[in-house]
Amino acid sequence: DKIKRQKNIDHTIKCIELAYRLGIPIMRINTGRWGTSRSFDELMKNRGIEPPLPGYTDDDGFKWVIDSIEKCLPKAEECGVVLGLENHWGLSPPLPHHTIRLLN
Repeated sequence: DKIKRQKNIDHTIKCIELAYRLGIPIMRINTGRWGTSRSFDELMKNRGIEPPLPGYTDDDGFKWVIDSIEKCLPKAEECGVVLGLENHWGLSPPLPHHTIRLLN
């Protein structure tokens, strides 16, 4: 949902500004997830890996994540705040190839 992604980008930029004002040098950002697991227990059973929403692919998800992070980077650079990737489920770790894909 493009509107929801923009709201999350706006929120992240506000958090970057807040981190700057509070002297916090690093802020963790979440890449999000598909939300296709029926429960948190199911999500954990599958080690945080979910199938994409019907009609979408992981490629769509990675594009959205990368585009969203890129929109936050100018504010992070301006404020001197390092953005750290989340380290659990979603389109990020625990799978190393997900991290590599986001960084490339």
